[in-house]
Amino acid sequence: TDSIVSGNTASNFHGGIRALASTNPAVTHITNSTISNNSASGEGGGLVNFSVGIGLSTMTINGSTVSGNASNGESGGLENFSNGAGLAVINFTNSTLSGNTAANRAGSSNTGANSVINFNFATVANNTATAGAGGIFQGSTGTTNLKNSIVADNAATTGANISGTVTSLGYNHVESVSGGTFIAVGGDDTGADPQLSALANNGGETLTHLPASSSPVIDSIPNGSSDCGDVVNTSQNSVQRPDEAGCEKGSVEVGEAPLFQDGFDGI
Repeated sequence: TDSIVSGNTASNFHGGIRALASTNPAVTHITNSTISNNSASGEGGGLVNFSVGIGLSTMTINGSTVSGNASNGESGGLENFSNGAGLAVINFTNSTLSGNTAANRAGSSNTGANSVINFNFATVANNTATAGAGGIFQGSTGTTNLKNSIVADNAATTGANISGTVTSLGYNHVESVSGGTFIAVGGDDTGADPQLSALANNGGETLTHLPASSSPVIDSIPNGSSDCGDVVNTSQNSVQRPDEAGCEKGSVEVGEAPLFQDGFDGI
């Protein structure tokens, strides 16, 4: 909580934080924190959550930013997988996944039959893969759920924003679905620029991408619908949800917010 994990390196796997369940469960909570500029030569630059046995591994990320992490192989920012009977679950809420790089799967990677990533009021932007899967990668098994979120401005030779089948739970903005499968449901928009600013101090304790006032994500989730204003009533940048008629998609609400706490430098 209120922490920075930055600048760590691994000669092979898992540069920043790794959570592993085998026989016993593993529980990880990351709140109002920054995971940035960590690197791994082989796999898993920033955050890794996995189960290799019967144990449940759960990672809950709230109000946090995972940015600038790198892998020479797979999974620059966020990696979740299971290769046994145990579940591997990441809940990524009111958080930002930005500017991570990898040869493949730069933003998030989810693989294994018992693996689940739940994005809710998340922003996945500016992640770059030199090969496939820039923003969100979903393997042939497992589930990535996307709700109230923005996926945009990611880059890769194939699957720039999404790769594999990503499950919509409504009210998402995906700039391009080329290279992946995304079946739009209620409140989803695809094919338009969400007009995000660069990663910056927009209030709160972590860096975020602020949508422009003309962005199509503004007030696009009706108050009282899809967790807007009831289940999730503040944003990553510490603005009340909704600030006006409805909630913004993504991790940021446009409105008045306090700046960083004294002594926090927002690496």
